Amino acid sequence: GQDQVVIFLAEEVVGLDPKTGTQLWSHAHSTSWDINATMPVWSAKHGILMISSAYGSGARGLKLTNTGGKTTIEEAWAQRRIGVQHGVMILDGDTVYCSIGMQGPSIFAAVDLTSGEILWKQRGIAKATMV
Repeated sequence: GQDQVVIFLAEEVVGLDPKTGTQLWSHAHSTSWDINATMPVWSAKHGILMISSAYGSGARGLKLTNTGGKTTIEEAWAQRRIGVQHGVMILDGDTVYCSIGMQGPSIFAAVDLTSGEILWKQRGIAKATMV
């Protein structure tokens, strides 16, 4: 219900008012190397922002709620096994498709946005970003 610019920083994700630059909310998400290089995924249907990083942090589903012009944030789920190193995750309906892994082989996976449950995974697909 409110336009925001979401920025995934080294140790947190923040929402800013695009007109004033005022910080509306923040949520910690640190990694062992201070690297968050994956584009977050937003679902207006569920009010959930999914963020993911490799480097020991994994993924989080953040529930954003706007009441009276104020955004509150709560962690709906966290899943260490969904570590997307860099690139783009794609949302289709309630499912996020992503390439999990760092060095070596990666796993292409489908993740339920609302629960963080890995629905399926496929080995043999190299690390990928999607369009």
